[in-house]
Amino acid sequence: MHEHSDVYPQYRIEASGWDMCNQFFIEECTLEWNEGSEKRILLRHQLREGAVLFVRLIPPTVGGESFPVVYRAEKVGPAQADGRREVEFTQIRPMPARERADAVAVVPSKA
Repeated sequence: MHEHSDVYPQYRIEASGWDMCNQFFIEECTLEWNEGSEKRILLRHQLREGAVLFVRLIPPTVGGESFPVVYRAEKVGPAQADGRREVEFTQIRPMPARERADAVAVVPSKA
């Protein structure tokens, strides 16, 4: 990942989603989160850019709960020597209700 990864906070996470073969996967890995709010992980599963990814923080203690957050893969790097690929991603935010209503209004009807 980043050449200064010891400088940025790292978190153990569980990533899940659908890979290039449309197979659902769950994989534990390390999340690197830099000061520019860029988030990166190394995954064994190959993803398409734009793929939806669910990320859940693995609690450091037993009994801790965390819930998955939805992200979009923005950049997927080439396979490294160990077969893993660097994935950069951003959080998907829900569309405000007003925008959802506008989006529904412009969908052509099937007549």
